[in-house]
Amino acid sequence: MLDSNVCPVIGKTLSEAQLGKQSGALILAIRRTDNTLIVGPSADTRLYPGDLVITMGAADQLRLLSQILSPI
Repeated sequence: MLDSNVCPVIGKTLSEAQLGKQSGALILAIRRTDNTLIVGPSADTRLYPGDLVITMGAADQLRLLSQILSPI
């Protein structure tokens, strides 16, 4: 779940955030806080606080994506 206190990509589109390019992981879907499910989000899909990003990738790709979304 994207936390507005720590996530640097909130408010950005998937294209702007470049999550796949940075991590190698695939963004399969996004679940919004109102339970809307966006399957196969486009590059223009914007990320909002509370979004649940559903991904697929190798363990190292998912670990890197997690570090990007929730830096310590």
